[in-house]
Amino acid sequence: MLYISKILQNSYFLLNSLNILTLFTLGWNIMSPETCIFPLERYPQFGLGVLAYDFLLHKNQRRRPFLFLMFSIVLLLIYAMLNDVSVGIGKVSIREQSLFCVLFTLILIWLNQFDVNIMRIKFIRVLSTIGIFSYSLYLTHLIPLKFLLRMGINLKLSENFYWISFLGQIIFAIIFAWFFYNFCERPFISSKQKE
Repeated sequence: MLYISKILQNSYFLLNSLNILTLFTLGWNIMSPETCIFPLERYPQFGLGVLAYDFLLHKNQRRRPFLFLMFSIVLLLIYAMLNDVSVGIGKVSIREQSLFCVLFTLILIWLNQFDVNIMRIKFIRVLSTIGIFSYSLYLTHLIPLKFLLRMGINLKLSENFYWISFLGQIIFAIIFAWFFYNFCERPFISSKQKE
């Protein structure tokens, strides 16, 4: 166990493992999408984020992450072309999801060169602040969304209230995630850092 924890502390090992998992799941999704198990069929979308992080983290050593990134984007595009299964809210196809992820990843990497200037924009600083607790937002967003959805159904709100409901869900999800971050995630992170 101690050996595994030491290996996992090595960021290269961890990033390489995640990059390989991205390529593996992309390949699996391309070759046999009907056999790819949950949650691995959605992992490539997350994996592209890991690859972009790896690419930007190792700016001076871009060769390895760049090759992983390019190979993954090519595989994801092939996967998107071969699959058009409708899933999720609004029945967005896997092709559309995959292409959006590729486009978003490339835009983020391109925008990184303007990071200092972009951070001067107030709205971006607000988003950056939310980014600090974005994992908590990811973990908890369904709780307030389901609560407000159920409340809207019980109150028999009509479609006229769609935008008010939509904004309320976003605001409530952000507030809920902020509380979760400050009272659950952050104390846990602090206690782990003390060890």
